Amino acid sequence: MKLKNLLFGLALVLVSISFSKAQPDNLTSAPNFTLTDLNGKSHDMYSYLNQDVHVILFLWASQGCNSCISALNPLKQIWNSKGFSATGDSSVMILALEINPSTSNEASVVASQNIPFPVFDNGHTIDNLKYNTGSVPTFYVVCPDRIWSIKKGGIMNANTLLNDIASCQPVTTFPLDLRTNFNWYNGDETFCLGHGIKPRMWIKNMGTTTVTSFDVEIGLGGTILGTTSWTGSLARFESANIQFDEIGAFTTTAIVDLAIVRPNGSVDAVPLDNSFQVQARKVTTYDSLTFTLFLNTDGNASETSWELVDHRNVIIAEGGKAAPLPNNTPLSEVIKVPGGGCYELIFYDSGNNGWGSSGNMLLQPAGTGGVVASLAGNFGSEAKTKFEVKGVYTDIGEDQLMHDFKVYPNPFTNQTRISFDLPQRQDLKLQLLDMSGKQLSNQNLGNLSAGYHEVDFHVGAIPAGMYFLMLQAEGKQIVQKITIQ
Repeated sequence: MKLKNLLFGLALVLVSISFSKAQPDNLTSAPNFTLTDLNGKSHDMYSYLNQDVHVILFLWASQGCNSCISALNPLKQIWNSKGFSATGDSSVMILALEINPSTSNEASVVASQNIPFPVFDNGHTIDNLKYNTGSVPTFYVVCPDRIWSIKKGGIMNANTLLNDIASCQPVTTFPLDLRTNFNWYNGDETFCLGHGIKPRMWIKNMGTTTVTSFDVEIGLGGTILGTTSWTGSLARFESANIQFDEIGAFTTTAIVDLAIVRPNGSVDAVPLDNSFQVQARKVTTYDSLTFTLFLNTDGNASETSWELVDHRNVIIAEGGKAAPLPNNTPLSEVIKVPGGGCYELIFYDSGNNGWGSSGNMLLQPAGTGGVVASLAGNFGSEAKTKFEVKGVYTDIGEDQLMHDFKVYPNPFTNQTRISFDLPQRQDLKLQLLDMSGKQLSNQNLGNLSAGYHEVDFHVGAIPAGMYFLMLQAEGKQIVQKITIQ
């Protein structure tokens, strides 16, 4: 679906508060590298981490960067008190990586500024290792367990980096020690009425033994809803992102428990860092069937694409797939959804860095001036948000084959009655689906004449909960949400 150009000025500060969290940058282990400094000495970063030494990567420019030169004094303070093989406690290694390949004055700066820690004139070569060398100064604090944090811009005192070092977790020596927490959760935190959530979270192996299996228990109010088993291979400090099927059918805010259990069929040495809770909240519901997507692309628009999907993961609208989006261009798209139900807007970025300062997005319902969702900045490789539309879901369009599809009573216990009006004779089927779209029953209603019809529907031994009744005719369908008590 091609977007149409539209010049618009939105006096808004767009933030990604409505979107699920992107993958944190530091969950995968900080990439290792080996470089030779100006004195001809080779440095392998992991060799320091393996000695329980914290590493500060100082990405800087020797020319035209006053804040880089100003940062040298705090770094020298850290080196003098904690520098590796220096006069301090040898718990920190500082690697100063000059990222401009065209400069050649690094040695003179080292001499004039009396820099005591290793300096490299080829720091730009680590750019392909997920380190962002696009701005200076940038500081990475890498903990011995390979977890890393990033700070951009100048620093005023040593505590700015020392606080990050102090937050590093001790490296364990336990054979089995998996770790996760809410900050590593990047699954659903919202649901549409009667739907559940699809949890997804990062899990990191901190133990000395390679983990080949574990279970994740998903609970609600102390009751385990289900267990998902994982198999694979996680070496020490490696991580995995686990995606779960939809769980639950919520009507109000719910607290969902997630816990890692039975690594390699055994017991985790530190179970306290194996579980956390997610508060699942109902999404906002809108009356409108028409929405407008406003999009300001950045300078790498070809990396970005988007899609709007319904509850069955059917694409309703999309952009940036068949043809790349234009760079640095304001765009808009009017989107009409087929009816009531749950929808999800998903943005993808193949560059894994979202947008820069120029890119943003706004989704608005027609005629209300409200905001369904907004997104800006670095959202990683994916960002998504859900919203709900009132009414009955239908994908049969304006040439509607069935009218006035009703279910009464609803909610009900064992039996209800459906009614509908057919404009012409046609073959009909009635299906019962769970909230994930799985078919539970399929009833052939036969070839029915035009006009009004009523059909009794018996649920049989179906557990209480929320479901969908789907009436099908000639490849078209209309859906009603039902509640079995």
